[in-house]
Amino acid sequence: MCDSFSNVRELLNLVIKFEEVAKRGELHKGSELFVFTDNFVAEQAFHNGSSKSKKLHALVQRVRKLEMNHSLFVHLIWVAGTRMIGQGTDRASRGDMSNGVLAGDSMLKHVPLHFNALERSPVLETWLMDSLSWSEKKRAIYKPDDWFDKAHWVTNLIWVPPPAIAGAVVEQLCEAKHTNPTTHTSSYARR
Repeated sequence: MCDSFSNVRELLNLVIKFEEVAKRGELHKGSELFVFTDNFVAEQAFHNGSSKSKKLHALVQRVRKLEMNHSLFVHLIWVAGTRMIGQGTDRASRGDMSNGVLAGDSMLKHVPLHFNALERSPVLETWLMDSLSWSEKKRAIYKPDDWFDKAHWVTNLIWVPPPAIAGAVVEQLCEAKHTNPTTHTSSYARR
């Protein structure tokens, strides 16, 4: 990974801010921090847990130490620079408060964690269905209402959760995997 000054400086600024807020006691135990950055190198170093760059590696260690010491959950999420410009953050560092969220836009307009892949790319569903070799009777894309019951009784199914609720969907997917379709009893019901 690149050890450019920009990659290190951007992550350093975030780490310094996290440490200041933690020192003031403003980060409560169990808090989740969602950090959106257009710094792909820093995001990759964070998710890999290390970097060949000694400076980036040291910064990742500082974030992980903050997570452990303050029982935090840090989510470092890469977004395209064009999205950051539209959201307004990019210009905020230069004192321009007239764009995006700083001008009153909703954050979700710029970081659509509440949209699933099919909502973000309408052609994806057609492509996906055309690509599957399942018969039409056996394939279905499930909606959120189906995830907690209906999907537990079908063998071929497609789950398309938005990132904001992916954790809950993974739990339901695990439950669906352990459901016995012949007796219609789930592993939870047998406990």
